[in-house]
Amino acid sequence: MQREDLKQEYDIVIVGGGMVGTTLACALAAWDATSALSVLIVDAQMPVHKSNNAGRKNWNLNNFLDFHCTMNKQDYKIVKSKMEQYGLPVCETHYLLLGKATSHKTITDKFKLGNFKIPAGGIANFDDHMVQMAYINNVFNEGNSFKRRFIRAFSIMKRHPKYDFQRFKTALKTKAAKLLAANNSDDYILQFDNIYNSGLRDKNKRMNLIQFTKDRDFEKDYTLN
Repeated sequence: MQREDLKQEYDIVIVGGGMVGTTLACALAAWDATSALSVLIVDAQMPVHKSNNAGRKNWNLNNFLDFHCTMNKQDYKIVKSKMEQYGLPVCETHYLLLGKATSHKTITDKFKLGNFKIPAGGIANFDDHMVQMAYINNVFNEGNSFKRRFIRAFSIMKRHPKYDFQRFKTALKTKAAKLLAANNSDDYILQFDNIYNSGLRDKNKRMNLIQFTKDRDFEKDYTLN
């Protein structure tokens, strides 16, 4: 940013663009009482950066992502790279990199505040998740972009302790058409359950995905398959 672009006055000036300074700037953007204030971050090691906070009314996750990428935070740069690689929205990308099936306020708040950290093995697990999800999407959706309701449903199924990708691939060969009628996440969950369990004589290998979803057991910590 060129210095001649700077205004003469700012409501708040933060000296230091490290973790504390950038976290404070994001917090100011998120709080209603300070969301409309203009903020200037000054740091000797980086270009001058201004932030005209629009707060929660106007800042979305993409705005926060761009902000933290500007601050050279590597985990956020990985998020942007994976979004471009797989054609995913920022919300789904960041919670899948955390190994979660869905997002919630605590996760998004940490992301906004600059506290997003990819856990050990998170990138490899994410890529494996995407390979499986892309395969299923290509079978019934002919390579079209991922639907958010499909992403959520598949992410829930993948966290089921009895889920096995090879089993699902086999069942999908003759049952994929069932997914074409799905209009929301619950529809996908229902069809995933029907497809996966079709022809399984061993009851111990069946998964009750519908109950698993209702009980929100996908929020528990499982070893991902």
